[in-house]
Parts: sequence; structure tokens; C-alpha cells
Amino acid sequence: MKAWIKWSVCFGMFLQAALGGIVIAWWFFPQASIFQNIFAYLLTDFGQKVILGLGIYLVVLAVLWLSWTISRPTTQGSMTIHRDHASKVQIDQKAVENNVRLTLGKYDLFNIEVKVKLLSNRRQADVVVVATLSQTTDPTVLESQITQTVRRDLKEMLNIELRRLNLKLKPYHYDQKVTIV
Repeated sequence: MKAWIKWSVCFGMFLQAALGGIVIAWWFFPQASIFQNIFAYLLTDFGQKVILGLGIYLVVLAVLWLSWTISRPTTQGSMTIHRDHASKVQIDQKAVENNVRLTLGKYDLFNIEVKVKLLSNRRQADVVVVATLSQTTDPTVLESQITQTVRRDLKEMLNIELRRLNLKLKPYHYDQKVTIV
């Protein structure tokens, strides 16, 4: 999740929590002078507009939150790749990551890290590959080859479509430790 989404959700939930805390305190202590002043303020024309604005804010926030959670793809740690009458074959996310990592081992890459999101409803996968280039590889040719290889490997071996491949290749430095697959 992106940082601005986290902060906006955090801010919205903080406002709701503060409003809920005030209402709960008002419920337990209705005769407190501060709540009498707030109640008198809310009975004015401007106070009525504040209540209307808070109501609109809460409804819009609820609609946005619901639409975001409903439209967001379902990701899981495992995916069913074949289903028969009484049985099913599931593949684990770590197994898919290791499969892609071993497939990319034939290229001239070091320190290969693979992250996979399995979109189980659509039978698709989002793949992020972070690797270090060797001195002899051409990144422009390598990108298309890796995309075709990962797409073919996922489709043929696991019957999963590749939705998105994010490839992050870093140059090799001489003092860097490497892991070769």
C-alpha cells in the first residue's frame, strides 16, 4: 500500500475515533459544562452546518473505503491451479517465487530476489524481480527475454497468467557480495 493512502486512511480513522470518543464521553457525562456548551453551539445555524458536514464526510469515507476494499484484487498465500470433483491442487506463493528465481538462474544475474502476489480470483500473478546485472549483460535485450521467460514458465508449468512484471536491475559493483543461482 502506498504511503499517501496509509496516511489518508490513518487521518480519516483518527477523526472518526475522536468523534466517537466525544460522543461516548457525552453519553456518560451529559451534564458536564463542556458538553452543554457544545450542545448549545450545535443548535445554532453554523453548528447545524458542521453536523451536516461531518455526516457527509462520514458517508463519503464509508463509500470510498467500501469501494476500495471491494474492487481490490484478492491476494492469497496459495492458489488452486487445478480442481477436480473432490480434489484440488494448490501451489504456495513461496513455491512460485522459488520457481521464478530458478528459471531466471540461466541469465547472467546475481542476487535474484523474487516477490509474487497471487491474484487467486483471476488466476494471475504480479511478479517483482530485483537482481544485480553482471558486466556482460545488455539490459535492454534482457528485459524482454526475462518477461517472455517468466510469462511462458508460469503459463506452462503452473497455468497462471502473468499480469504484471516489475523488473528492477541494478548494476554490479566490484566490492559487492553476490549470490549466484
